[in-house]
Amino acid sequence: MRADRQVPVYEVAPLLDATERLFGRIDTPDSHDATRLRLPPAPGAHVVCANKDASVRGPGYVWSIIAIAIAEDQDVDASLFIEDCGFVPGSDVGQNELRSRLRWHLSTVAKSIMYCGQDQGVSYKEIFTGCKYLRTRAHEWGCALSCAPYVLLAQRAVPTGRTPRSLLDLTLEQWEELMGWQPLPPPPHDDDIGGIGVGIPRRPGAEAAAEDSLARSSANGRPAGDQ
Repeated sequence: MRADRQVPVYEVAPLLDATERLFGRIDTPDSHDATRLRLPPAPGAHVVCANKDASVRGPGYVWSIIAIAIAEDQDVDASLFIEDCGFVPGSDVGQNELRSRLRWHLSTVAKSIMYCGQDQGVSYKEIFTGCKYLRTRAHEWGCALSCAPYVLLAQRAVPTGRTPRSLLDLTLEQWEELMGWQPLPPPPHDDDIGGIGVGIPRRPGAEAAAEDSLARSSANGRPAGDQ
């Protein structure tokens, strides 16, 4: 990959959304309602994954980053996952300072992808990235995990009469309709959780103009905006 090559960077939110709509979710740890679970890995299954974690005693913030670089020639080269986690200690860290630090981390992760491509002779056509953070209070212990599990697409995820390749021509909404699934409700809002480029739900009633956006950027520069 040329040293001056620029690769567009996009928010990872749509990929996380597609994953959630495939696996489903559980909103509360004490809930016995499994209707929001769809095609999760089997309980107790040993799922191979790439991951990184960080933990800290509050007060402060723990954060995690995921980045996915898509190879230009996928018949020859592998796409690349990058995970990063860390923490920002202290109770006096403001949101602007926190998000500025995280945007810097996102930028360095994107640059590390470019260096990996140069070292391995692999060209990437696009990068998807984002981060999530959690406020941890003085009496709490916070843990952040960034994880890329390696799973096969469940056979039941292919609608009757369709082929796996045909899924490429469907929108997520069309796929859910063919599966007979109702749309998942919005995830619950939590004031202690925020993020950049990962589709964190806004506080109910918040103005649309307050929603952040991770715009197209270059891996040679800093990702622009927040979400």
